Amino acid sequence: MSDATELRPGDVARRTRTVRAEDIGLFTELTGDRNPVHYDADLAARSRFGGIVVQGGVTTGLLNALVAEDLPGPGSVFLHVDWSFPAPVRPGDVLTAEARVVDVRPDKPICTLATTIRTAEGTVVVDGTAVVWRDPLVQQATEQRGTQRRVPEQPVPTMEGQQS
Repeated sequence: MSDATELRPGDVARRTRTVRAEDIGLFTELTGDRNPVHYDADLAARSRFGGIVVQGGVTTGLLNALVAEDLPGPGSVFLHVDWSFPAPVRPGDVLTAEARVVDVRPDKPICTLATTIRTAEGTVVVDGTAVVWRDPLVQQATEQRGTQRRVPEQPVPTMEGQQS
């Protein structure tokens, strides 16, 4: 999508990624989240989760990428999110995040998205809504230069198993 004002209810984007065990360690390094349900297999197995679970931030990070890269696109940021986590995510799960436009503000570059993340088996692991604002200056700049053009010192991010 190139412009929040061009968005229409029903527009949808998806992004898929396989969660890796290494993601737990990377998230812990970033945030300091050392909850034993993410690391202690024996304790996690005896918990209500029945095994190691991935941090919610690792899971919802897929929605961050979807919003920032695909719908609405570069320059987009969350203003508000309301997410529930009805099922755990485990290392090795293949997740597909989906954002669907529910509403578009006519006076500002703001839209409301229905957001869902499912496993390959169809289990909903995140469900809710997000209100997103897209910076018109960033949008215009990325459209002028193309979203694939990056300065040499800025690495191109990659996502294992990414699909559009």
